[in-house]
Amino acid sequence: MMVRLEKPARLLGHWPEAPSRIRHEQAEQITGGLETLLQGQATSTVGVAYATAYNAHLALVSGVAGPVAEPDEALDELFSWWPSLTGIKETPAGPMGGKARCGKGVVKRAAGGFEGVYMDLCGWADPHTIGMVMFQGFPENNKPGDMFSHVRAQLERPAT
Repeated sequence: MMVRLEKPARLLGHWPEAPSRIRHEQAEQITGGLETLLQGQATSTVGVAYATAYNAHLALVSGVAGPVAEPDEALDELFSWWPSLTGIKETPAGPMGGKARCGKGVVKRAAGGFEGVYMDLCGWADPHTIGMVMFQGFPENNKPGDMFSHVRAQLERPAT
């Protein structure tokens, strides 16, 4: 089944797009990196940031649709970009299938005020898409897999 990615108007039902241009640029840069993991051209992409009031919670959402020849290897590569992550574990991939993992960590190097910020990062890969969601502003005992599966379900649509 072919898949296309669409940017939700509001994430998780109520998070509007973040007002920060820097956060959107960061999500778009990650999307550009994800495109390098495809075996061919992207058919659709998403790179957007969402935030709750006063930026208490932030989510960077990046994904690409297109041919992913080796989803497990692509997911390994995605997580290699974030060497400070620990506790990386498989998590349910959601209704579109594939593989998914989540990890936790503190951002060591980044532009735009990410340095030293705690994050949860979940990524997925299947033969048709690869992407990730970075959550910030949540306590360390947060269970990001639950939010991740809802976010992924908001992004992916069967291509017609």
